[in-house]
Amino acid sequence: AAACGEPLADRGLWTPSKPNTCSIPGSTRRTTRLPGNASRRHGSRVTPLEIRPIDVRGSSDLDAFLSATAETERAEDPAARLFARADAVSILGSEDRAFFCVGHGAFVDGRVVGASLVSGSHRDNLTLAQVQVWVPPRHRSRGVGTALADHAEARLSRDGRSTVSTQIRTGPGLEHNRAFAESRGYRAGLTEVERRLPLPVDEVRFGHLAAEAAAHH
Repeated sequence: AAACGEPLADRGLWTPSKPNTCSIPGSTRRTTRLPGNASRRHGSRVTPLEIRPIDVRGSSDLDAFLSATAETERAEDPAARLFARADAVSILGSEDRAFFCVGHGAFVDGRVVGASLVSGSHRDNLTLAQVQVWVPPRHRSRGVGTALADHAEARLSRDGRSTVSTQIRTGPGLEHNRAFAESRGYRAGLTEVERRLPLPVDEVRFGHLAAEAAAHH
């Protein structure tokens, strides 16, 4: 169930991650407290985690959003394609009413420790939406991803979206991605296998690859 208490009827799990590069400021803001030992204390005060829209008019917000997504992506795949700043700026400020694409940051003491993106269409597939969450490794296991996912799913549920999909990477060393998605009720829908072969290719190596592939033709 989503955080607002309205269960999403279906959730799709898509792999690997190829994040949408659009985001526009939303109107929702949420403050929560990180659970257990995730909370940061200053004397007797517990620092809250604030989730709010990314302000595209301020470069500091955009820089922090792009930094969080880049750190997360590169930690999983050093060659990952990242948000292009010019494209992000263009789409972040889009006034196209045919779609929505809203980016949020999770802030602790004014610093971004995670980011999320929700997107969908206002023209068709009105019950569908996509969610993406990024939490850099150094900020994980403190409830940041859960808070961002709760916030995103609650917004979509309030907006009448009943089917939500996401994209993750899976494979050796990335088991936590699938475990997190499945713990929230997502199920596998489509798996995409990506293989890379640096050029130029040694002839012997090429022959081995061709022989391996021939068995599947």
